[in-house]
This record gives sequence, C-alpha cells and structure tokens, in this order.
Amino acid sequence: MFEILSEANRLQRSGRRIIRLEIGDTSENADRLLVEKLNRVAFSNEVLGYSPSAGEFELRGAFAKVQSDWKKHVFREENIVVTPANAAVSQLFHLLADAGDTVIMPDPCFPTYRLAAEFADLRVANFTLSEGAHFSPNLDEILQVIRRSVRPKILIIDSPSNPLGISHPREFMQGLGQMCLESGVNLVVDETYRNLTYSSSPVPEYVIEGATYIYSLSKDAGAPGLRLGFVTGSESLAAKVADYNSLFYSCLPKSLQLAAQSFLEDESRSYTQAVSIYEARAKEVSEIFSNARSISFVKPNASIYFFLNVSETGLTGQEFAFELLNQKSVCVCPGIGFGPAGDRYVRISIAGDRDELQVGCERILDFADHLVSRRTLSKASIEPN
Repeated sequence: MFEILSEANRLQRSGRRIIRLEIGDTSENADRLLVEKLNRVAFSNEVLGYSPSAGEFELRGAFAKVQSDWKKHVFREENIVVTPANAAVSQLFHLLADAGDTVIMPDPCFPTYRLAAEFADLRVANFTLSEGAHFSPNLDEILQVIRRSVRPKILIIDSPSNPLGISHPREFMQGLGQMCLESGVNLVVDETYRNLTYSSSPVPEYVIEGATYIYSLSKDAGAPGLRLGFVTGSESLAAKVADYNSLFYSCLPKSLQLAAQSFLEDESRSYTQAVSIYEARAKEVSEIFSNARSISFVKPNASIYFFLNVSETGLTGQEFAFELLNQKSVCVCPGIGFGPAGDRYVRISIAGDRDELQVGCERILDFADHLVSRRTLSKASIEPN
C-alpha cells in the first residue's frame, strides 16, 4: 500500500496528473456541522492546556450518551476513552493478550490489525471472507479457527468492513459475540464506518454482549485528520487505554475535543447526507463494472470501498495496480495489503472527487479489458490447430 502511494506521489511531483482512488480520505465530504463547531473553537490559554489522558470528561459523557442511544444499552463516561482509532487497535492488542497468544481476524481486513499483531508479538489466525459467499463470514468456520488456534485471546472484526464495504447482519454479530463469550475470547468490534450503511443494510443499533468497540469521527464525519476516536469497554479496560495515552502522547488537543463534544451533543447531527453521497456513488461505480468480463466484485452495502477482483487479467492485484498507475495514471490499492485472500484484488475508494472517480473507474475497466483481450489472443496463438 505504501509502496504504490510513494510511487504515485513521485509521479505527481514529476508533473503527471494522477487520479487518486487508493486512500479512504473522506475530508472532501466533511460534515458541515463539525466544521462549524471547529471554526467556533476560540483558541486561548485554556484550550492550549493539558486534557485528561482519557479525554475530556464532557466529551466522554457526550459519546457515552450517543453510544447508549446507538446500542440501546446504558454506557457511562467511565466506559469511554478518547484515543485515535488506529492507536486503539495496538492498545487493545497489548492489553487483552500476551506475546505468543493468538488474535483471530478476517482475511481480508484492515491492514493495521496484522501490523499491530506483529508489533505485539501475537500469532495471527484468519477466517476467510470469500467473494463466492458475498464476503459473508460463517460462524461454524470461525469456531473451527478458534479451536485450532494456540491460546486464542482476541477476535477482531470490522463492520462495515474495510476493504470490502460490507456491513455484517445483526444475527451474525450477536452470534459471534456469544461464541466469543463461550470460548473465552475477547471480541473487538471496529465500527469506524458505523453510520455509513446504505438503505439496504440497517445501521447497527444493538449491543453485543462482552464486546469492546472502536469508533472514529474520521469516516462518518469526514474528518480523518482530527484523529479523534473512542474505545467503549469495561471501566478497567478504558482506564488502561488511558494509561497508554498518558505514556505515549499525554493527551489529544483540547480544542478538537471540545469541538467534537459540541458536535456530538448537537441534536441536528446527522449522517444522512454522507450516506446519500456514497450510496449514489456506489450505484454509479456498480453500473460501470456490472457487465465487465475482466473484473468481478460484490456490490457494497456500506462504507466507501469497492474490492475488485482482477484475476481474469492474469496479474496479481499488486502487478495490476502498478501497471495501471504507470499506464493509465490511476492509483488504486493492491489487495494483498489486506491479507493473503486479497492477492488478486485491488481496492478503490469512492470518497474523493466524483468526476475523477468516474474517469478512474472507466480507465480501470479499459485497462483490465485490454489485458484480458491480450491474454486471450496469446492463448489462442499457442494452441495447436
């Protein structure tokens, strides 16, 4: 992922115009209410001081109320800690498991999970999400992975998924929670894209017994640069994450926290506009690729991503991505970065400029069709008459 990002940046610096579809940067569709709250923050000595390592108490209270409304379950300030969502993954892995234990995760999944496991010296066990099953996980298969694993301590899952754009149904998520409770495994649910679910998939308004949740304003509110996220869990776990914050960066900026508090407390807050934007774009992208002979995909029901299968071209996702960048000036993310199952895939983000998205997708399809045609002719030329 970072290799192609670096190459795209190099080409851009050399003067080439690159269509960027590789990064899930939602800032172009930043929530106007949040931007308004940020602009109202008055910088003074007060907001330039330290905040508590767990986050401003009023912000934790505001998110506790929001989370309680979302989950139909009562959470208190003591269940909440403010921390960047990426950091939360590493923090939870260190706190919930010891070196040599196993963390179980989907394949494909958000790359930080694997990197954080490696950093914490944890084993990784995968359960595969396959295109043939519409990327739907299977509880029986997951149970077998748990049983085969060496000291399984954590199972992490993102719903909606990055890179798949799939929100898993309530029945599955609650069944997974029960399975983890019975197996003595800590369930971590990453809900970074929680509110970006399309009309075909309801927003998850239920609690999963025993789960710890990660959430962020990065995607729903279109503010990835704020690095404001939340962990919801037991009081003791939240306190330990706060200790990590104190050790590594002391606290997050108070001014950003106060703006986020005001945003979460505002009753006019809504994610409807963002959802309508991404759902409409998902429809447009689906129409571009719907009859393609060179690319297959599962239509997303949430989030900002498409995971495109390019195996018909004869290239791996990484080979496809680099050749596409060099020949068509379109940057996409190689699927191998999300796990072994993504080797023949590339991920595109639909969060950027709409016109560039359309042009980029048309170039992807044209490039893939060309590769398939060339491959077909090559096979025909070597087949005996």
